[in-house]
Amino acid sequence: MKKDKIVVTGIYTNSYKDVVNLQIHSCKDDYKFDYRYITDEEWQNAKTSKDFAFWGGNIIKTQLVIDKIKENFGGILLVCDADLIFLKPTEKQIRKELKHFDTLFLQERFDKKHQYEKAKANINIGFVAIKCNERNLNFWEEVQAKTQQTHGWDQEIANEILLNKNYNLKWKHFSQKFANGNDINRKNIKKVFIGTSCGTIATRNKLTKVEYLQRLIKYSNSKSNEWFDGQISAKKNKPLEYIFSVKNTPDKKHKILTFVGIKIKLKNNKFIHPETVQNNTYKNLYYLQKSNIQAAALHPKTFGEYRNKYNNKKIVILGCGPTLKYYSQISEAIHIGVNRAFFIDNIKLDYLFIQDKLEHDMDRANEYQANHCQKFYGIIPELRFLDAKKDILPVSNQDICAANAKVYILEDAVCKNWANNLEIEPIGDWCGCIFSALQFALYTNPKEIYLVGCDCNSSGHFYNEKPSIFPNKSLRLNYQKKYWIRAKQILEYRYPKTKVISINPVGLRGLFKDVYTQSYVDAHPELKNENIEILKPELCETALHN
Repeated sequence: MKKDKIVVTGIYTNSYKDVVNLQIHSCKDDYKFDYRYITDEEWQNAKTSKDFAFWGGNIIKTQLVIDKIKENFGGILLVCDADLIFLKPTEKQIRKELKHFDTLFLQERFDKKHQYEKAKANINIGFVAIKCNERNLNFWEEVQAKTQQTHGWDQEIANEILLNKNYNLKWKHFSQKFANGNDINRKNIKKVFIGTSCGTIATRNKLTKVEYLQRLIKYSNSKSNEWFDGQISAKKNKPLEYIFSVKNTPDKKHKILTFVGIKIKLKNNKFIHPETVQNNTYKNLYYLQKSNIQAAALHPKTFGEYRNKYNNKKIVILGCGPTLKYYSQISEAIHIGVNRAFFIDNIKLDYLFIQDKLEHDMDRANEYQANHCQKFYGIIPELRFLDAKKDILPVSNQDICAANAKVYILEDAVCKNWANNLEIEPIGDWCGCIFSALQFALYTNPKEIYLVGCDCNSSGHFYNEKPSIFPNKSLRLNYQKKYWIRAKQILEYRYPKTKVISINPVGLRGLFKDVYTQSYVDAHPELKNENIEILKPELCETALHN
């Protein structure tokens, strides 16, 4: 009996025509392609989020799936993102895996230990094999309804529904022969059946989507072991190490220190290793030595281009205190956020600093303004991490890769050094990411630095005004004030030409020059009786609070 053709469907806009043509051309099976073209006007009307087109209740894709299930009832539907290509014949494998199930979903990630927080069932709806039956129709109609009701993301809603083990849909993940973009690498490129776009690698290599996908096809068919991902060593086929390593030379007369592919050779009698010492002073010296060597190797790539970059310009550093709600963006200023400052909707960050993993929010940070905001992710010093490991988590290498972040090293000594030349020194660890951002800002040599949301009290954060962020511990940021007092002394004698201004200060009031936004004064009428300076409204746009 002749089988009906599998129907391949999806949506595409004018800017994706070349990508869809590449997908059709790459197909090695007798599929029927039935894509729906979306005009630019239709796409703009369907978009519900400025950050990601499918957030905020966009149902343009779910409506397509519902329509195509009805049109092809009894057949098999393959729902694809436009930026996907076929690397091998897939029909036989898909029919085999789908045989006893209603639906096959692409795995969001192969790594079960680091799942995407918005994909709790680990499914990605960018590649789905569907039997067109009542169970699938009901499922997609429910996904659409809940997406509209919650103004959510269709993929996240689908994941949540499938977490219900009693849900009336027989589904499973595709095997690892079908890989999502971030899981495709040198080791499996010749084995996987499909390829999907990976923005991280494409951006790093300055490739368009079409160019990136064409490279995947080339590498899949190549007899040599070619690959373009900067996290893979083309010579040795080994990952570059973000972790510091030490090895003896064969004659044991030297140590080889390796960090991000850079090797330094030292005589054994010049090098201290913690395994050979018991005294805490020497152990501390070892880790201090380590962080300095790491910074000297890495920081020229991380910070070299930023020396004097913002000479005579304004920089705004955004903490996460509640007063951030009353700030409106100063025009023509560079904005640097720390941690969850990117949650604020009315501010567009140019840079984002993170050095303690944002539990439950790292994926959102990695994806934030990918084409505009440069992320800087810090490596927590080992001794400090061991002392505070119950409260903080290090940023993972997966996050660094996903965000295409620049990496910086924190000195393994608390409040001992303030980095003056970031190209050769580790960032001074002053017990707060805000100080790392400040050291960076000063390195760019601005005329003025504005501090916003640096409240230094126990009022919590602008996105959650509670004093606790870690389980069983209150994060009371008033402890940081003593470090700000010491930092001010450094600023006065090292950077006398840079003016520091606090906007809506609370814990820092009186330490630097203080100015207030009118919206903050309106919300705190007790300030109207004081002699305070109001930030000129012509410098700003409308504040979120208003």
